[in-house]
Amino acid sequence: MINYFREGGFPMWIMLLAFVGTVGLAIARGREPRTRTLGIGAVVQIGLGLLGISAGLEAVSEGFRRHPGVPVEVLAEGLGELANNGTFGVTLALVLGIGALVSAKMHDVDTKV
Repeated sequence: MINYFREGGFPMWIMLLAFVGTVGLAIARGREPRTRTLGIGAVVQIGLGLLGISAGLEAVSEGFRRHPGVPVEVLAEGLGELANNGTFGVTLALVLGIGALVSAKMHDVDTKV
């Protein structure tokens, strides 16, 4: 897991901090705004994942331009590493989205009782 984070770079840590902050904020705000907070957090995670992919693409292309004789395998490895940002961002967005759906369902059940 630590290699997954190391290969993804600093955007992985930003996504993790945003995830923990979103969950903490959703818990602290109480029942009513929890669904909205988790939903917004899911969208933010997707944006952070895309930002991480973009930053990784820029870093890989810059390294490839600086060293024109580098084999294509190095480029492929760099692209594989930056894909970690996308998979991590989507996974965290999925967890927050499911949390938002469960929270909305629980809120509906509470208001009917």
